[in-house]
Amino acid sequence: MRSAPILFLLVLSINTILDFSSNNLFKEMFTIQRILGTLIWTIFFSLIMYFFEKGEINITKGEI
Repeated sequence: MRSAPILFLLVLSINTILDFSSNNLFKEMFTIQRILGTLIWTIFFSLIMYFFEKGEINITKGEI
C-alpha cells in the first residue's frame, strides 16, 4: 500500500503521455476524468496485489 501513490502518479503520467492529443500537457493530465480513472485503477490494482502478496506469506511456528 505504500507504493500506491507512486503507482498512481506513474499510471497518470504514462496514460496522459500515451493519450496526449492537446497542446497543454498539465491541463490534460489534471482533468477530473483522468484523475478518477487512474485513481480507480490504482486502488483496484493495489488491492489485488495486497491480497495476492498476503496469501503468499507463510509464517512458521519457529519464526514467531
